[in-house]
Amino acid sequence: FLGELPADSGRVRLSWEDWVSGGITVRDDNPHYLWLYPENAVIIADKIAGRLAYLDPAHSDYYYARLREFKSKIKRLIDWINEYTMMNGVRGEKIVLGGAHFQPIAEAMGLTVIATIIRGEGKLPSSTELNNIVEKVKKEKPSIILVLVSQRTGDEGRIAEMVSRETGVPVAYAYAIMFNGNDTYIEFIKYTVTSITGSIIVGREGNYNSTQSININILMASYIILLLLLGVETIILVRR
Repeated sequence: FLGELPADSGRVRLSWEDWVSGGITVRDDNPHYLWLYPENAVIIADKIAGRLAYLDPAHSDYYYARLREFKSKIKRLIDWINEYTMMNGVRGEKIVLGGAHFQPIAEAMGLTVIATIIRGEGKLPSSTELNNIVEKVKKEKPSIILVLVSQRTGDEGRIAEMVSRETGVPVAYAYAIMFNGNDTYIEFIKYTVTSITGSIIVGREGNYNSTQSININILMASYIILLLLLGVETIILVRR
């Protein structure tokens, strides 16, 4: 998707230049906007449908019908994000990003990013920059520091934990790509939004130990297990 396709691949090529010419929203050349900013998904799908219709004109009606269906789903998804974030009171909430990956979804959720620790591949902050981030976090009091799950033990996770210890703001982890290959795009965006929302709610209420990070998936799993155990115990007591 960054224009690095093999030279001899395919009859029709689609890459970064096509998405840009289609009018996608991208800030700071951040490629994560392709899939973490739902409005872009429609533009990309439109380009793909057009090329498929070009390759297979006999079935062009089918491709464009599927495109209309997808556009309708994305419209409902965007409405759902707006309603869900408003209902949970997180729109406008201040957060810090461990890396630039989640900038698009933060924007889609109406969150306010006060700082990004690592702004790109290999762009580690200097000691001065890091001190400035720490001071800004102390002043602005964001709810969470959001970090990519796969970077938990990498530079992003390590530096985010340092900032957390200095400021008392918890680190939350989320996925920037589909957790499972069978997940649909809609499912992926929804569980990412709910995960980040849940982390913000826990973080801003201060129900955490600043030396511990928040993993909303673990919290939810623990809660479900607790409910199941309570259910089993209730059944046993009733039968007795």
